[in-house]
Amino acid sequence: MKTELFKAQQSDALRDVFSYLAESCELDSSGYGEPRRKYGPRTLRFLSAAIVCRSYDKILYRLCHLTRAVMLADRQGQYDKFFFGDRSPGRVDGAAGFFLDYQSDTNRKSGLLRANPDGIVIDYDASAKSAFEISYKQIPLLAAMLEFLVSTVDYGEIHEIFTGLDEDKVTQKEISERSKRLSKALYAYLAKHLTPAQKQTKFQNIYRYLEGNLGSSFEEGMIDDQCIIDFWLKESVAGSTNMSDFKQFRTVFLAFLRFVDLMRDAEDLSCFENTLPFGTDRDAGEWEPAMEDESYMATKVADTQEDPLDLLAIEPANAIKFLNDTEAKLIKLPIEEKFAGRFIHSYMRSEIFGQAQNRLTQVLRSNANDLGPLLNNPTSESYSQRIEKLRQLDKHLADLLLAIAFVLQRDCPRAEQVIVKSLDFKTLSQGKQVLEKLSRKGFDAAKRGDPEATVAFEVASSPLSVIRERLKSLLQRFADDDFWQGIFEADQEVFIEQFKRLYG
Repeated sequence: MKTELFKAQQSDALRDVFSYLAESCELDSSGYGEPRRKYGPRTLRFLSAAIVCRSYDKILYRLCHLTRAVMLADRQGQYDKFFFGDRSPGRVDGAAGFFLDYQSDTNRKSGLLRANPDGIVIDYDASAKSAFEISYKQIPLLAAMLEFLVSTVDYGEIHEIFTGLDEDKVTQKEISERSKRLSKALYAYLAKHLTPAQKQTKFQNIYRYLEGNLGSSFEEGMIDDQCIIDFWLKESVAGSTNMSDFKQFRTVFLAFLRFVDLMRDAEDLSCFENTLPFGTDRDAGEWEPAMEDESYMATKVADTQEDPLDLLAIEPANAIKFLNDTEAKLIKLPIEEKFAGRFIHSYMRSEIFGQAQNRLTQVLRSNANDLGPLLNNPTSESYSQRIEKLRQLDKHLADLLLAIAFVLQRDCPRAEQVIVKSLDFKTLSQGKQVLEKLSRKGFDAAKRGDPEATVAFEVASSPLSVIRERLKSLLQRFADDDFWQGIFEADQEVFIEQFKRLYG
């Protein structure tokens, strides 16, 4: 699973590059027989780990030294034939053969480069440390790194950095400066194709914790609310290490949600890489995807990855105040985080005690001397009160959809394309009554049949349906009010004690 997690943090383009390197072949050292893999699996594992963990600076530094050595040894002072020719340095024998041939040719020998049975030595007369050594065993990794760079970074930039490396006056300081330019170019590429370093560190810390508590073969389904609270209780007082600060419970909750999402991606990627071909011949190992019946709601729900709250906040939907800021904030987390409903207990802890912790940190920033009252009573609402707010929001959304159905049926020429359920007289009457009671921005225009308001209602119908369905699914988890009141009282003791450890 750890390998799949590494892969899941990469973009499709980045995974394609690693796949290309893994599949690259060359002739064996004799020039006969079947082609062999250009780079061994161990080399590619080292490269992948260096790229994903962003620990590639030393590799790039050595690569610049190696490129200088290759240019000094090559008859034309070039490096491309060595790295990309028929017999590349992806294996130790190819790299060693190139430099030992150079050493045996007195016409090519340079005073700046020596080849030994175990590796090469590059001399820098003007340097404090006059020689730099590279063993032949290190060269396959350096060669794989260059091929990775050529596949990801602009080749013209790479060539410009390497140009002139074979000149006598080049110093180790200049080698270092050029390797930093390579590192900067690679960093710019990875910024678009790899999970940010700070988030990676959070994932790695969570992985190590789960591995230690659930076993090395733990699965995504084994992660539960207890894992999240136990992790926070331990790590919140451990301090900030390796760029990961887990003091805030909300930070921990969001990190776990994204870690679970990453594990799902890793599982999907593993299934995809080992998938069977499409088809109807099951005896041949083919499979046919089943077509599921479409589920209809009061209005069509667009098949979109866009955030429905964002769609309501832009034109033309924002001409109508369907949700106020408080209502949008109330539903924001379940909408943005698709696994929030699975960890329903942690969700409530984050919403109630996470907000309380935010207030505590704000008071601390204001240099308040006495946190005692807030530490002893940190929350402004209970779980039951939050659940009631969500139920009221659900009722408001149901009313909005009734009003939208009435307006579209009355004013929209494309009503049949938007409303997919047959609306009876009673439903339309309810929609009209709801519309008359709504007094927020834009609803008066809708009552008059204003065309712009009608367009806003049409566009808002789909995201509001998505929000309602997500909220209904969430509310199903809150059926037992007594249970949640008891849970709140138990959690209050746990969080007050931990807050006192952190801030008391």
